[in-house]
Amino acid sequence: MPDADGSRSFVQSLARGLAVLRAFDADHPELTLPEIAQRADVSRAAARRFALTLAELGYMASDDGRVFRLTPAVLQLGYAFLASQPEAKLLQARVAELAREVGEHTAACVLDGDDVRYVASVRSDRLVSLELQVGSRLPAYVTAMGRVLLGELPDAELDAYLRRARLERLTEVTTTDPDLVREAVRRAHADGYAVIVQELDPGLKALAMPARRPDGSVAAALNISMRTGIGRSREQERDELLTFLPALRACAAAVEADLAAAGR
Repeated sequence: MPDADGSRSFVQSLARGLAVLRAFDADHPELTLPEIAQRADVSRAAARRFALTLAELGYMASDDGRVFRLTPAVLQLGYAFLASQPEAKLLQARVAELAREVGEHTAACVLDGDDVRYVASVRSDRLVSLELQVGSRLPAYVTAMGRVLLGELPDAELDAYLRRARLERLTEVTTTDPDLVREAVRRAHADGYAVIVQELDPGLKALAMPARRPDGSVAAALNISMRTGIGRSREQERDELLTFLPALRACAAAVEADLAAAGR
């Protein structure tokens, strides 16, 4: 595991410990030491030391010393962020209202490195292909929220992102050409919203737009995600998404009013 920037202040053991925690996810709730080593990109000996240390601290548990799992204590790490971010509570309340109105999965995301990170989410029983909840992250280039957030970057920063990001083809229609991604991002910025259809997942479409603070900066991108229909064209799916634009705009306006009232 390389240093982030070669800095002498970089604590590699801390980075490796966090990588061990991130090795677990919805698809890998339990891992053996060799699996931890592979997913965290550390040696087996290091995986064992980190696993036993994290278990001693209460963040991991094992019944037999071979297979490990995370414990609820890990939630303290994420809650510390949420508790320190009043905006997250405000966003959760508003996307919950939006979910009740539209009956679909709703969320709010911020840009986190080259990904979008969910800071508020209300799931829908109709959207089961992806586990999208608070703390989840997805590649920015291929999500509606990501394109909205990337659209706020200066040209030089967007160009740097497109040079370093891995633009992988996740479906048959994923946009991976850097110039086309840039075009989609700039279009989202000009339109004030972004639409994706089947680029992240063959059965998924999404609509997103920004919610701004009083100073004009983006607090988060708001999103509605839903399943695609059977036998429908991508144009038809896009047209259906746009019928939800008034509801999403109203949600963004409500968030912005809340932020203004809170003096944020």
